[in-house]
Amino acid sequence: MKKIIFTLAILGFVLVSCNKEKRAMKKLEGNWNVTAISIDSAGVSIDYWEQLQALGITSMSMNFENCGTDAACNLYTTSAGDFMGIPFSSTDTASYEVSDDGASITIDTDTGTIDELTNSSLVISQVDGNTTQTVTMEKAD
Repeated sequence: MKKIIFTLAILGFVLVSCNKEKRAMKKLEGNWNVTAISIDSAGVSIDYWEQLQALGITSMSMNFENCGTDAACNLYTTSAGDFMGIPFSSTDTASYEVSDDGASITIDTDTGTIDELTNSSLVISQVDGNTTQTVTMEKAD
């Protein structure tokens, strides 16, 4: 009887974990517009998005493809703007994975925390030593 209860408990845990990952993947899927990027190092906060805009980047978006759970999916980051009178648009490709519990995301080799994920808002932060980078996005579609 103990083995049956233990097996059912493990099965329940696996199903709940997969459901959290699936919910996160479903919410992430699609195009997100970056609305803020901040960097905090040792208590000093920098509005990095403002600095990028001063350099001519007028928009940045991240398009998360949903390829299912337990697999690396494609992420396309597009930056556009005008640098010294010359318009530009650049798209970079990366891969991403969401943790089983839906609480973290790994983009290529960098792992961050999903601080907020709703149908319309996404906040991801990454800590590197005493520096925290936070990216805030709004759903585009």
